[in-house]
Amino acid sequence: MTYRLNIKKIHEAFSIKSGKSVKHNPKIGIDFLPYTTKKKGVNYQPDFIEVMGEFSRLVECKASAGRIDIDSFFEQILGRVDLEEGATLSDFKKLLKTLFFSEERLHLFHPKVLSYMETIESENKKLALFLYQVLNASLVSMHGSRNHEPKDVLTRLVFDSLPQLQDGKKEDIKYQCVVPEVSDLFAYDFNWLSKNPQLFVESIGRLLTYYYFFYVTQFALHCFEMFQLEQSIVPVYFTLDWENLSQSRVGYERGWNHIEKVVSDLFSHVNTLKMLSLTDSTSISLLSYQDIKKQIDDLYPDEREELYGQLNRVLNDYKETVTDVRWEEVVLSHANHQDKLLDKISEIHKIIRYQFKKTRRKSEDQNYYRWFTQFCGGVFLKNRGRLGKALNLNADYLLFLTKLIMKDEPRIRLVTLFEEFKRRGIIFDRDSEQALIEYFEGINILVKKSDSGDALYVKSFL
Repeated sequence: MTYRLNIKKIHEAFSIKSGKSVKHNPKIGIDFLPYTTKKKGVNYQPDFIEVMGEFSRLVECKASAGRIDIDSFFEQILGRVDLEEGATLSDFKKLLKTLFFSEERLHLFHPKVLSYMETIESENKKLALFLYQVLNASLVSMHGSRNHEPKDVLTRLVFDSLPQLQDGKKEDIKYQCVVPEVSDLFAYDFNWLSKNPQLFVESIGRLLTYYYFFYVTQFALHCFEMFQLEQSIVPVYFTLDWENLSQSRVGYERGWNHIEKVVSDLFSHVNTLKMLSLTDSTSISLLSYQDIKKQIDDLYPDEREELYGQLNRVLNDYKETVTDVRWEEVVLSHANHQDKLLDKISEIHKIIRYQFKKTRRKSEDQNYYRWFTQFCGGVFLKNRGRLGKALNLNADYLLFLTKLIMKDEPRIRLVTLFEEFKRRGIIFDRDSEQALIEYFEGINILVKKSDSGDALYVKSFL
């Protein structure tokens, strides 16, 4: 179908020329990200145990069992056992609580338990649904790990006493995947991990938190590059927890220092893309800048002229509705995409971005992207003193990602490992690569066959 904007839909969704203020980030039935302009506390972090529980139930298409009442649960277990002489019920309950519960919540001692993790906060449910849908998790399976029988008697007893989960309803599509390269990799990594029950239990939280970071940063970077994206995955520079960092390092300048600037424009890009996704199509489908360029490339000359007129009208009508900016005094840099349609789209984005940065709506803009930057601060950022924050991998995360890349291979070339890190959106500068090599040597998982980098291998580890 020919790419053609629907001016009426755009006006209605964004309240343009309505006599009211522009309505940014309108609800159009589907979204890019799960964020709002509502301000959360400065220390807010999603509870990934709750996120994992809801995510698991979505994968399994099961309903929540709600909070498991410990006393009732223990009574059910006790009904299945005969205590030896001298053993007391209170001691046995204390043992069960110590081994299988923490703060009134089940320990994740088996993959099946994941679906019993209660999800109370609505924001955690929303984040779980977002991850499930943008990572195309309907294509993954937990059967391999979920059906693995625990070996010890006590764990099997607790396992068998869990209530049967009811079937859940299938959720409508609320979030659209626009970076399929990330979701394809997720399915590959998740399905392998799910075949290793113990590793799954230990690592599912790390997998979901990293892929959350991976997807959002790639979406933000794709938006930042707009029509000049040269690679489907744009790797981000990380540093290692134990190494020193200086301002001259590539890992500093092209790490969080760059990503924070890119992410700070998310709200203006989301609004631009929503606007440009409201077309004559009968179904609503969100478009990335790359999708739009492909459709523009297929237009005939007369269709291009019609679209150019529509883009001009959207731009002028938007500026006319935003009345707290003196547009006649605004001078913006001009894009040079060698295509006037792409240049005009870039101009629309710059206008939307400008009014967020220069008016009282700046707080809305900041509140939106801080949902993500605050999450990063709790997981992937380290304070580097006067340099500020930097993207950081600690030893546990480095080893987990290395194992995820190697999977069941007995060894892997170091250069291949670095390539696979890049494929998953992570790149190291020379200093970080050297720090990684020295660390792997220290824990005896690096095999050297010569001084050549191609002759370095990382061997499998538990």
